[in-house]
Amino acid sequence: MKRMVCLGLVAILCLALIPFSAMAEETIKVGVIMDLTGPNSEWGSAQAWGVEHACEEYNANGGINGYMLEPIVMDCASDAQTAVTAYRQLVDEYEVNVIIGPAISNNVIPMAPLAEEDQICVVGHFQDDRCTANEETGETWKYMFLTQPSSSQQGKLLADYDGEGFTRITNEELLELPVDVLVPAALENQITEKNAPNVRAKYIVEGANGPLTPEADEILDKMGVVVVPDILANAGGVVVSYFEWVQNLQSFRWEEDYVNDMLERTMVHAFDEVWEIAHEKGASLRMGAYISALKRVVGAKKLRGIFP
Repeated sequence: MKRMVCLGLVAILCLALIPFSAMAEETIKVGVIMDLTGPNSEWGSAQAWGVEHACEEYNANGGINGYMLEPIVMDCASDAQTAVTAYRQLVDEYEVNVIIGPAISNNVIPMAPLAEEDQICVVGHFQDDRCTANEETGETWKYMFLTQPSSSQQGKLLADYDGEGFTRITNEELLELPVDVLVPAALENQITEKNAPNVRAKYIVEGANGPLTPEADEILDKMGVVVVPDILANAGGVVVSYFEWVQNLQSFRWEEDYVNDMLERTMVHAFDEVWEIAHEKGASLRMGAYISALKRVVGAKKLRGIFP
């Protein structure tokens, strides 16, 4: 189920490709074509739920650039022709801005040339290369976007996108843009002593594990850049994993709202504690996190006494 939600979230991110200035209404219409009935209904229904849930989350937080998301879900019934019919209805009748799905590649293949002609972005986890590249010419379809980690094409389609209004920059240039907040959230050791002096962000939030080297961390600290360390910034997943472990021990299931509430309390408390220690000691947030961790270890050791 988590994968379904993630699919919805990743797909919604591709809405950034939509030129908002071209939209007449204050709503982003998200077409969803999934196998709600037929042999693949369990798979398709889960993905449709993921997209709807993602839209709800975005709308609850103000939408995207002030635009609310309106999911319009249609059933392709595990049939390619039905998928094409649903596509035409979404584009011609509902005038959607983007389409997510279908779940099965065979139902997507006949939609690819239509999306190219209509200039409608179609996002999915297609496993067949014919969904994302013209079978006759081998050229990549410009409006078919892939979110399938196991595919050989993953990672190159968005990078190859050459639509109007886009400027290509390298990963190195991205890290040195004049931004308020920089979130390196993929690989470790991306900011080093070589490029740290060129970083112009005011705040860096480590979404990945160890995206800054120790040398870069020291340089940025002297530059006055506030770095929220990985041990604090990306700990949410580990916290919820702990909650899952507790639920398993209790043979009891918590409601989603309760899990989110407990997660927020835990993360806010941890951040407040680290922030207070860092300011009290005149140290960085990373050092504040280390001090907090060591205090807990020492405190636990004292309570346990001589026993291991």
